[in-house]
Amino acid sequence: MICKRIIGVLIVAAVFFQCQSAHATRGPKGYHWEACETITCAFLVPDSWKFERFNNGNSKRFVITKQRHKQPIAPRIQINVLQQSKVKTGISAEEHMNMFIENLYNSSRVLDTWQRKNGNFISRAITGTHRNNADNSTQTFNLLIANMKTDTLYVMSFKAASTFWDQEWPVVKLLFEQLRLDGEV
Repeated sequence: MICKRIIGVLIVAAVFFQCQSAHATRGPKGYHWEACETITCAFLVPDSWKFERFNNGNSKRFVITKQRHKQPIAPRIQINVLQQSKVKTGISAEEHMNMFIENLYNSSRVLDTWQRKNGNFISRAITGTHRNNADNSTQTFNLLIANMKTDTLYVMSFKAASTFWDQEWPVVKLLFEQLRLDGEV
């Protein structure tokens, strides 16, 4: 159910905001926008979380991590963006998306999935649990968006300890709902 709502909102947001500046509006109370000009995108970040940018060769990586917590793992969002996928890797953004989803089915207990297509965007979401050891399981929400026009893949994952999921998800859900993508990037 979570996946269906997020994907619907995200696709609508992507279409409506593709020509709008990524950070033209103020964030809701307790959040701020972090602009990423290199990919014409902006992420809504909770005020008490840390935002970092990395360049990983072929892709761009952004990490948003909760700063103060008393949990087995720090709740975190990781965003990877691979532009011109086929040129850089020999595999299209859609093929990368399908391989990623297949890997999730093989490595996690899948709880919910959803897929949408709207214009140049194909989106898939999957929520699952993964057990690291007998005492520690994590729950992950993965949102993958392929821009078929530009062959760009966005992989966004939120991970938290399963026991803290219900506490952290409401804070993070807004980030996925408010994401703005440029359809030309």
